Amino acid sequence: MPRLCLAVLLVCSAARAEEIRIEIARGAKEMRVESAGRTFVVDGPRTLEGPLKLDGREVPGRLEVFRDRGRLVAVNVVDLEDYVAAVVASEVSPAWPAEALKAQAVAARTFAVAQKVAQGPGARAHLGASVLDQVYKGTAHPAPSASKAARETSGEVLTWGAAPIAAYFSASCGGRSESAEAAFHLGPGTTPYLHGGEADEDEHPWTKTVKLADLTAALRNRIGSTVNGLRISARTASGRARTLSVETSAGRKACTASASASGAPTSAPRGALRTGRFSRTTIRALRSAGCTDGRPVEQHQRHQRKRVGHEPHRP
Repeated sequence: MPRLCLAVLLVCSAARAEEIRIEIARGAKEMRVESAGRTFVVDGPRTLEGPLKLDGREVPGRLEVFRDRGRLVAVNVVDLEDYVAAVVASEVSPAWPAEALKAQAVAARTFAVAQKVAQGPGARAHLGASVLDQVYKGTAHPAPSASKAARETSGEVLTWGAAPIAAYFSASCGGRSESAEAAFHLGPGTTPYLHGGEADEDEHPWTKTVKLADLTAALRNRIGSTVNGLRISARTASGRARTLSVETSAGRKACTASASASGAPTSAPRGALRTGRFSRTTIRALRSAGCTDGRPVEQHQRHQRKRVGHEPHRP
């Protein structure tokens, strides 16, 4: 197993804050904004400085509105650490133990930075605000415990080699965790730090009945014919369905059992297999490496700590 360690880079107070861009609304023809004691309607591209309210929701940082295919898209541009605090408060209970909240903060920050790297410097948004990326709500006033967790881990991210990892996390693994490669149909060696196989004692048998007509509708773009039946043809190491054999009006067809989720990497992160070392580093270190402008998170408190000196800022 690669050796796990923590690198903490000392950051001076004058360092430029890292920003993250979150798409918080899409599809409306107009949006209602409250700012500086007045309310007005936004029906076209506009940039507004917070704090403000968008359709009644408090928004910190900056709000950028643009058009996409004739509809409005709202993007909240906010300091990364403020974003992390809001995600921690949105994803888990603020009453959780402090170390668990700090672990969640590191995972949330890592996922965000990895997405920012993947989307590139010209992206209008790096993340969405839903479970497809990370839940981002209650953004203006996160719970004090969540803010404290973000503050006490400020700048820390999980890396493999020189790049931030794809820090997937979930509320439950259904009894046993799955490797990211099996879950998202990635090539071998893409995410060696999320190998799966850990028991979580949260297995609950369930049954779901789905009509063949509904399967036909759901698989129309992948199958292109009427579904008459299906069976699991291969399973992952954890026992989950890997591939399905689908009986259709056009014959038997094979398909994967799940589609790639939003944010799933399509190739190994830069430097992922270069060193064989899984570590925690900081945003400033990643900037110096030119990367920006998984172990399970509950293992955060067991990481070895190591301090390194301050490096000059490079945009």
